[in-house]
Amino acid sequence: MFVFSFKATTAKILFAAFLCIAISAAVVSLMPDAGYAMNVNKIVTSADVSFRGIDSAEKRVDLLNKLGIEVDPVPVQQGKVSVPKKFDAVMKKYNDLQKEQGFDLSAYKGKSVERFTYSVTDGEGKMTADGLYATLIIYKNRLIGADVCCPKTGEYAAAVKAE
Repeated sequence: MFVFSFKATTAKILFAAFLCIAISAAVVSLMPDAGYAMNVNKIVTSADVSFRGIDSAEKRVDLLNKLGIEVDPVPVQQGKVSVPKKFDAVMKKYNDLQKEQGFDLSAYKGKSVERFTYSVTDGEGKMTADGLYATLIIYKNRLIGADVCCPKTGEYAAAVKAE
């Protein structure tokens, strides 16, 4: 059996408390912020396009083509989604991307919108090597949000350049 003892002086107690605080601060500062784990890049294209009257598949694909984004005309995913009533950290960061493009999803909190996701192609109908996807968010035949994402890296980019 091994017994260890020491005399606790005020200086030793203060040093131990300071050491615990310093280690805690170092650990917290090195931890990634899970709410902002999504990496957002602003790689944009510019075009003069109308964001209204988008009421058909052809108009959605035409819009993306005018933005310089070639896509497979058949969406890989589509459907109605609800914009959350309260934005968490990830949704706030995503909305910041939308605001850079001149959109703001906070005006649609709690509303049902349509989301269409297309495979980005290389112009010859083949999916890009990075596996990129373009998403359009539409409310009452009007574009209210868009992005290009790469699920492999978790990166999102703007699809529209804000003027």
